[in-house]
Amino acid sequence: MMKSKFLGFVVTSALAVAVSAAADSPKPLPVLRVDRSPVSDGKAFMVASYADVVEPVQKAVVSIYSTRTVHEAVNPLLRQFFGDQAPEEEHESQEKGLGSGVIVSPDGYILTNNHVVENADELDVTLPPPDDRKFTA
Repeated sequence: MMKSKFLGFVVTSALAVAVSAAADSPKPLPVLRVDRSPVSDGKAFMVASYADVVEPVQKAVVSIYSTRTVHEAVNPLLRQFFGDQAPEEEHESQEKGLGSGVIVSPDGYILTNNHVVENADELDVTLPPPDDRKFTA
């Protein structure tokens, strides 16, 4: 597998900025430098892919399926038009959602966005292929 030196530099720079942003005391922002020199001399094959960066961590990315019960009020005007044929006053339905998360510890802690799990009645987590195991969270 061919490794991309350019992508390694980008990831290293991003991590350095993230670490400095997390420090207690505010530090001045780094000065943006624009380097217009070519990435390649044109003679060597250049890899323009995130595959080398993604491959080692992709097994930690999971799918999160959420289900929640939604109680919806029916518009009272429907009774005026449909009489006894109108639906009940309150309707209950299941709302399903899908999001992703990242396993961050050996004992199974997963980081995800709040909107993925907010107000969910049930959460199921599926590991990536080829494992494909499913867990109730």
